[in-house]
Amino acid sequence: MNIVKSVLIAAILSLATVMPSAYAVKDGETFKSWKGHCEKFQGKEFCGISQTVVDADKKPVVNIFIRKVKVKDKPNHIAFIKVPLGVNLQAGLGLAVDKKEIARVPYTVCDPAGCNAILPLKEELINKIKTGGKMQIGVLLVNKEIVLTASLSGVTKALEAL
Repeated sequence: MNIVKSVLIAAILSLATVMPSAYAVKDGETFKSWKGHCEKFQGKEFCGISQTVVDADKKPVVNIFIRKVKVKDKPNHIAFIKVPLGVNLQAGLGLAVDKKEIARVPYTVCDPAGCNAILPLKEELINKIKTGGKMQIGVLLVNKEIVLTASLSGVTKALEAL
């Protein structure tokens, strides 16, 4: 595990208490377009759901990872989104569901694998994601916006498994 990933996990843990380790989602479990993903960090298992968006050459371009945490004793979801290097950091990341913008998210850190954005998903956003068909991820390169699409097929069952 690289140092930046460790720092990101530590930062999230400082903001939120991890939900109990009895995750219903299993590593590798498939929910149509989403997959369960678990890893250990400092002796604890952390699980969530993820989807990797690939380009026309089948190369991974965007990774979306959603997990459940407790914030002020209330369950909440957090999305971690990794995009390639070379994005305009000041513009942030745009998210839309079925082409209706739901959030503009600042980047938190870039590492050799890409730039990361972290978005707390309040109930209103979760409901939009559950009822949508596609999620658009917009990134700004040198004065050119690129929009990538992730399928939301299976996301409701995947979120319920967290």
